[in-house]
Amino acid sequence: MKREQNELLAKEKNSLIAHYLQLEIDSLESKFSTQFNDELNHKAFEFYRKRNYDPIWRLNESSSILPEQYLSLLDSVHLEGLNANDYNKEILEQYRKNVGDFIDKNNKTKDIHAKAIAKTDLNFTISFLKILNHLKNGKIDQGELGLQWDLNNENEINAEQLLIQVIQKNDINAAIAKVYPKIKQYNQLRELLKFYYSLSNNTNWRKLQPGITLSLDSVSADVIILRQNLLQTKDLQENKNNVQQSTLFDAELKKAVVSYQVRHGLEPSGIVDEEFIEIMNTPLSNWIALIELGLEKTRWLPDSLGDKHIFINIPDFSLQMIDKENVIREMKVITGKTMRSTPVFSGKIKYVVFSPYWNVPKSIAVNDLLPKIKNNPGFLRKNHYELFENWDPNSTRINPRKIDWDTIEENNFSFRLRQKPGPWNSMGRVKFMFPNNFSIYMHDTPEKHLFIKERRDFSSGCIRIQEPEKMAEFLLPEMTEEEITGKMNKKSEEYINLKTPTSVYITYNTVGVNDKGQAVFFQDVYKMDEKLIEMYHKTPLK
Repeated sequence: MKREQNELLAKEKNSLIAHYLQLEIDSLESKFSTQFNDELNHKAFEFYRKRNYDPIWRLNESSSILPEQYLSLLDSVHLEGLNANDYNKEILEQYRKNVGDFIDKNNKTKDIHAKAIAKTDLNFTISFLKILNHLKNGKIDQGELGLQWDLNNENEINAEQLLIQVIQKNDINAAIAKVYPKIKQYNQLRELLKFYYSLSNNTNWRKLQPGITLSLDSVSADVIILRQNLLQTKDLQENKNNVQQSTLFDAELKKAVVSYQVRHGLEPSGIVDEEFIEIMNTPLSNWIALIELGLEKTRWLPDSLGDKHIFINIPDFSLQMIDKENVIREMKVITGKTMRSTPVFSGKIKYVVFSPYWNVPKSIAVNDLLPKIKNNPGFLRKNHYELFENWDPNSTRINPRKIDWDTIEENNFSFRLRQKPGPWNSMGRVKFMFPNNFSIYMHDTPEKHLFIKERRDFSSGCIRIQEPEKMAEFLLPEMTEEEITGKMNKKSEEYINLKTPTSVYITYNTVGVNDKGQAVFFQDVYKMDEKLIEMYHKTPLK
């Protein structure tokens, strides 16, 4: 009898909470709060309706561990590069402070407590769904970044399924694991963020005196500060021969300075100069912001990049060929100059064109080539260009010398320029096509000398690759090296479809992780990060 009475009281208690949950949801829908994303809110409301407004978090039951689990997650969410205050932490913390008022030991729920429990239950759910969405898709909507950024992750969360999982397991961790980014780079950046937070909390980090210069065999009190900082960044290894208070700039310290310079994109001179001091004196909060942004950019990628894929990073001017998470080969790339920047997006390489023609885009023909044609009527013939009447596939080829080029400007330039296959061709001897809205592809280049340069933003947007033969071997494993070389040196164009399209990701990451787990910072060549960081920290919740 007593058990039946308790069950009846519990049912009445939850009915009262459900009543106030319904009132709260109806109220929110009538005067909708803009604090959170409408779509996710409606998913939460619909979920409550399906369960007749039965509460999820069991705030009034001493056996419920869900609220404390979630509050503990918010306590450490900064290690994901997220801000707990974006998820109503201050409001939810009231539960922690007043937990005694929520737990009803006598199976009696006062009206005022039921109302508070209902409102807090809903706040927990809405907050939880937002953090799941941000872990899965990031805070910033890529659509707000403009047409030059579209990684298209399509990582939609199933709110109902995740909430059911939480209720059935009485545990939020399985749901968190479901949405947690699976990419190796994410965990590397997360460890990096944790490390930089520890550095920022370390009172031993000190600034170098501006205006000084330190090099091998220098003796200065500033060497002590330099040594201690490099020990903390792990560029200098602590050992019995490394005296922390030594004022001598020795060979081991020079090696550590070079390591720090390489990781921060400086000339590896081993000399502490004005540029070095400016970087080392940069507030640690700035580096933390870059790593947080790196985590956000990683969340914009799909859960799976594909067993076999190509990963390009614009600020690093690098390309990786990856198979089953193993980097098969790395090579240098040349990307778009600032005024013709390479967009950030993903696609699938579907075919390869050996010994390609180059149909010159009108913008390049008008802005780059037309002045040269006007200056030298023989320019087109000398550089192996053909001139066609227009862009129709069947258009007539015409003699450039019959055109009065002095009368040709952008508004009446209707011609198509095509460069013949050969070593002179701007596409080189092969190009790799992944159809997209940006008309971007990868290709060989006759200008091999440009790969020597550290900064390589020289193209008109397309990506020139250092070792096209190796790329062809990676994409067309059924072909021998000799077959590929033969096709690259033909005088006629040849298309070959890939048996399996290969994913390619063109990214913009200004922070990476080296083999030692240390941060590597790259130049923000397109000056994107300042805007992105501002959007990241000021963006309202999705």
